[in-house]
Amino acid sequence: MSELARAFCARNTLFNDPFEPLTVVVQSFGLGQWLKLQLSDYHGISSNVDCILPATFLWKLYQSLIPETQLLKESPYDRNRLTWRIMRLLKTNPGLASEIDTYLAGAGDKDLRLHQLSAELALLFDEYLMYRPDWILQWQSERRELSGHEAWQADLWRIVQHDLQDNQGLHRAALHQRILKSLTRQATSQQANETHKRISIFGLSTLPPLQLQTFEALAESTEVDIYFLNPCSHYWGDIVSQKDKARRSIRSLLSTDEPLIDDDYLEVGNPLLSSLGKQGREFLELLLESNQVHSEEFFLDRQENTALDVVKNDILNLTFGGEFGAECQPTPQQFNDTSIQIHICHSRLREVEVLHDQILHAIKQSPALRLNDILVMVPNIVEYTPFIQSVFSGSLAYRVADRSSVENSTLLSSFMNLLNLPELRLSGPEVMDLLEVPAIMRHFELTQENLETISYWIEESGIRWELSGKDKQAYWNLPPEDQNSWKFGINRLLLGFAMSPEQGSWDSILPFEISPSDTGLLGKLCYFVDLLGEIRAELREPRPVDAWQKLVTRLISTFYDPRGDEVLEVNQLLQVIDELSLDASSGGYEDNASREMMVYSINQGLSNEDSKAGFISGGITFATLVPMRSIPFRMVALMGMNDGEYPRDVRPHSFDLFASSPAKKGDRSKKLDDRYLFLEALLSADEIFYISFVGKGVRDNKDRPPSVVVGEWQHYLQAVFGEDYSITHALQPFSRRYYQGGALQSFSTLWHEALSANEDAPAFMEVPLAPEESMTCTGIVQLSKFLRHPGKYFLQQRLGVYLDVDETELKDIESFELDPLERFHLADAALGILMSGQNLEQFKQQVSLSGAILPGSIGQQHLERELIRAQTIQARAADYLDVPKSFIKTSIEIAGSPLRFEIDNLYGDSVVNYRAGKLRSGQLLDSWVQHLATNLAKPNTSTVFIFRGDKDDAKVSRLRPVDSATAEAILSNLLDLYDEGIASPLLLPPEASKAFTESQLKGLSVNSSILKARQGWERDQPGSEGKDRYWARLFQLPEAFHERFITDAPSIWEPILEAKFDE
Repeated sequence: MSELARAFCARNTLFNDPFEPLTVVVQSFGLGQWLKLQLSDYHGISSNVDCILPATFLWKLYQSLIPETQLLKESPYDRNRLTWRIMRLLKTNPGLASEIDTYLAGAGDKDLRLHQLSAELALLFDEYLMYRPDWILQWQSERRELSGHEAWQADLWRIVQHDLQDNQGLHRAALHQRILKSLTRQATSQQANETHKRISIFGLSTLPPLQLQTFEALAESTEVDIYFLNPCSHYWGDIVSQKDKARRSIRSLLSTDEPLIDDDYLEVGNPLLSSLGKQGREFLELLLESNQVHSEEFFLDRQENTALDVVKNDILNLTFGGEFGAECQPTPQQFNDTSIQIHICHSRLREVEVLHDQILHAIKQSPALRLNDILVMVPNIVEYTPFIQSVFSGSLAYRVADRSSVENSTLLSSFMNLLNLPELRLSGPEVMDLLEVPAIMRHFELTQENLETISYWIEESGIRWELSGKDKQAYWNLPPEDQNSWKFGINRLLLGFAMSPEQGSWDSILPFEISPSDTGLLGKLCYFVDLLGEIRAELREPRPVDAWQKLVTRLISTFYDPRGDEVLEVNQLLQVIDELSLDASSGGYEDNASREMMVYSINQGLSNEDSKAGFISGGITFATLVPMRSIPFRMVALMGMNDGEYPRDVRPHSFDLFASSPAKKGDRSKKLDDRYLFLEALLSADEIFYISFVGKGVRDNKDRPPSVVVGEWQHYLQAVFGEDYSITHALQPFSRRYYQGGALQSFSTLWHEALSANEDAPAFMEVPLAPEESMTCTGIVQLSKFLRHPGKYFLQQRLGVYLDVDETELKDIESFELDPLERFHLADAALGILMSGQNLEQFKQQVSLSGAILPGSIGQQHLERELIRAQTIQARAADYLDVPKSFIKTSIEIAGSPLRFEIDNLYGDSVVNYRAGKLRSGQLLDSWVQHLATNLAKPNTSTVFIFRGDKDDAKVSRLRPVDSATAEAILSNLLDLYDEGIASPLLLPPEASKAFTESQLKGLSVNSSILKARQGWERDQPGSEGKDRYWARLFQLPEAFHERFITDAPSIWEPILEAKFDE
């Protein structure tokens, strides 16, 4: 392609007449942009270059030579306009075909089904006009009997023609005939084309015969240069793939009487060219069949320094491994280079991670390789975009092309959500997603702090989904119950201004107290929610397209305050809805349009890839595999080359007449497009041609086949080089094989640090901090807090470092079943009510009104279940609470240091603790410290725990009394640990420490005991110690369990376990 561009630049000098435009017909704007850059490099400037698509050029040509088209901005047969016309005509002509009636009577929105069917029919008519104009002309003249799908399509076409009245003959088929006659007259009269002195067609790998005929006729009076990328210097119009050759040879086996024909002598030649190049081969044949073609060839052999050079020379010279002939057997050649790569991965994410490392390898080997020299293409860019962003962001500059505007823009995606309000549940997360859009935040004058407050209100006031009970019934056919709706929660918030929760409820509303300073914020929230309700109701009503246009404009001004690039996004949205209105008006469609149909149409308009920008940018280009993108890059990578996904299989509709008609030379096929695209990508790679696919199961590690074109590529490489250059990668990026040097070396410092962390990683602190008087332990509560989590205490109290993340995960459904934590909170609250003697019925009413449980009998069953749990604990605790209660507040001295101590749950000779949940190690540790202090203040005191057992029963455990000397010695040891732990962090997680000590007391070895401790530590459950941020930051785990842990843990827990017994 570079040589083709140089030939183009040399022939097209820009300085003869600076006012004369240089017209270049290209198949994509990306190719046109690249060609302008080549002109600029060659001439030093590129100006007045008009890169235009074939269809646009031909329409302008029609306008210049056919008077009826001169005043038309667009063809009346434009696909979008034709769609709306067909919609109207199908409505006014029922019974046209039983198939249409059956489809339109199906489930779903009728307007949407009609629009989608009409769009498909408009597309088919457009293709018929381009590839089968003879059909259209026959339908118009009614020259023959028709049947099946062709009959009703011909009828529909004639109805469309009649509806267009004066514009009947302005479709491609008729205009083509007229333009050929006009161009012939122009050539006969030797009249030069006044509009164009020369037209260049650059880089097209195919053209419909209709368009090619037009350019051929134009060449009679205007220079028409076709720059065709011919992959082979020899004539290759008679080569076929092995599959085609085998198919043709079967005929000779079935019939010995039939004489051989030319096709029987076709050769395979180069297997890649014969298998992948059918589309380009047919276009080349169409060009060679023209009498107007005068060819100039610019073929260059490559020096065979790499394996890729050998492949390209093979294709260029129509050889197979350097050998020419029907039955050639190539001699394998050895090349130790990375010009050809095939990577087999377990997932799309691994594909992207491997690509990232291989790009860095390529840059390391060739420092001159720039990021904008790299092109990465995939069958569907949407599927890879999240992984690309995750791996490449912050590392290598890149640009993802071909993404829809909705995917690229927070504003546009939020607007589509607004249009879909009638389909949304309006859950807390959905409304918060809207409020967090920057343009909406600005419009409603909200700050990030405001959003955090609103999120807290939503969660705590019980808002889950839907505006009200009435809306639940209207939109979802559910009982009209307000509970857990926005009305329910906002009423609680509003009542919270007038009453506090302690005052009870009013009119079956439980107040939720908020700060008076948040009055304005609550008003904004109420206004926003009311707006959503009004717009939602309005969106349900069908209306004409021009009325939808006005509504969209009003929605933008009602919800958004766009700034910067957001203004461009809003303008793009307005342009889409303007074009829809214009298309509907041009098609004469004046009926009401449903919201579903308009949402679909707007989304389609916004989702059309912006092909004018983003393909060539300052960084790695990621793009979708589309035809005619044969721009040369030093490195071309194809990801997602999976079986069944490439070549892409587009199944035709049952009424597509192409599917049942014989193929003609020049016809388009998605599979042939994709095959030729693979060949184009191979030829476009100057130095590295990279392939990857998901060839291993992520769960079972079983082999998965690649795309059929990759399979052919591998067979070719095996034959020519004796290897297929495939590399199978590990499931995870932190495999040690990636950090042992060589071609697979990973550049990820994250995984390298993780792998090497346990080898020579320094401790969090090499030298303990100096003692600080203000950190001296002065009370039992302070000591208990330290022992519950020594690591957290050290970071927070000594260093002032807080790693807690306060993330409110909003719920979007009611509490159909309470989770374990919700059950505990409810039972514990009920136990507190029972123990304090408060009104239980009032408590039950408040729980029901808070939205914590479902309304009705199911919610009451959940509440009663937790009440029974609480009553079971209360009944068991009553045996220990029927003695006088006493209170101790004193100071005890340990090793000369006073410790404040107070206790208010002393009943007789026992400290009584009760809880609705299970007895956790942390609570036991708290009680142990309290138990020791109590026995110093009041000897011979035991501690009793009443808690929930495994079967929701009440269990009782007790700590035996400890003599004063022992209690003082243990507390002295704990204070020593405190002094050490405030100077340097100690690994003493309560659950793991208890599990280790229990195993030691059972006689297990140290290693076995550590394994027991790690079982609970590594448990994949919320709240497990192994997920704790503080421990993870302070220690290299689990190796740290082998250090002081094995001595410190028993020093704390052996006395506890010896004193504890169950009743």
